[in-house]
Amino acid sequence: MNRHVLFFVWRYLAYNKVKSLVLWFSLTMIFALPMCLGHLTRLFEHSVRARAIDTPLVLGVKGSEYDLTLHALYFQADIQDTFPVQEWHALMAKNRGASVPVALGFTAFSRPIVGTTLEYFEARSMQIQEGSTFVQLGQCVLGSEVAESLGLDPGMSLMSDASNVFNLAGDYPLKMKVSGIFKPTGTPDDHAIFVDLKTHWIMEGLGHGHESLSSSDDQADKILQTKDGVVTASASVLPYLEINQENQQTFHFHSAMHELPVTALLIWPSSVKSETLLMGEFNHSSNRLQIIRPLEVVESMMAWVIRIKQFMDLNYLLIGFTVFGMAAMIFFLSVRLRSDEFETFHYLGCRRTFVSRLVIFEWGALMFVAACFAVVITLFADRWMRWMLSTV
Repeated sequence: MNRHVLFFVWRYLAYNKVKSLVLWFSLTMIFALPMCLGHLTRLFEHSVRARAIDTPLVLGVKGSEYDLTLHALYFQADIQDTFPVQEWHALMAKNRGASVPVALGFTAFSRPIVGTTLEYFEARSMQIQEGSTFVQLGQCVLGSEVAESLGLDPGMSLMSDASNVFNLAGDYPLKMKVSGIFKPTGTPDDHAIFVDLKTHWIMEGLGHGHESLSSSDDQADKILQTKDGVVTASASVLPYLEINQENQQTFHFHSAMHELPVTALLIWPSSVKSETLLMGEFNHSSNRLQIIRPLEVVESMMAWVIRIKQFMDLNYLLIGFTVFGMAAMIFFLSVRLRSDEFETFHYLGCRRTFVSRLVIFEWGALMFVAACFAVVITLFADRWMRWMLSTV
């Protein structure tokens, strides 16, 4: 008997296409929006908390804790204030745990270029998929997403973005050689380009190399004058845009190495005591540096996210009541308008329960299909959110 009911249900829904589609779409949105919001909020919280838990402490110049956290962990916020790398050396000398410096400020194809040391990859448990890590100036290692989206392989070259195309006397884009590609990690590291600190300082203009000149014909246009065996270069000789085996020995820095800048230090204390001592040493009014706990900052941000979610939940609840109210009105009006149809079923010998089952199956079919589409939408939203979180 249910087979006949399903046949009538299908024919009725197919005949009343507009009504069926409107009800289906409304029910799908009512199911999908709260499901997506709840799932994406939990996914976002898990992702950002995992990154923060993995980095107990961050050292940087005093300022916004949110900017420092986003800068050091997610390579997002731009921080202008820097501090000398000697702070890292002094911290390492105290032997209170592992620490890694990072320097940001440049991009290549809008991907952040992260200046750091090899210890960063060990601390983040990052593994090489192809090639090797950087071993000399001018080399870079790519996150998996960067390599895939740009179509780069080890041995190929990558040019950094010009920091100011109108300042010809400023920094020059650096042509970097790709030495390796990391395996996917599902973190912001997949969307970053990693270079050695010295390479990053060269991009900042704090170090450079010069061409060696001679009086040969092929370099005549680069020579201003030659007098008493001294060759004077013309303005056509500029700092190198590419570092290779031939010229890397000519590169030098304008300041002492311990005075060169970094933007943050990632710290993994060896014990709770070491963490407490570090917090006490840096977090006082006379120190221009601060140490923050990223997890506390992230939880503070998540508190606002949860409040927004609660507001949206209430909003969806009110919308849900409205839609279900309209659906109920449509249901009762439909039953009333179909009274002749139901009476015909009775004249044909159908029981009264047949009509009840017919209406229940119709609405049950709409709600089932709407729920299935809501699950599909949530799954697509999950994949999109995971991709977005890996870039944050």
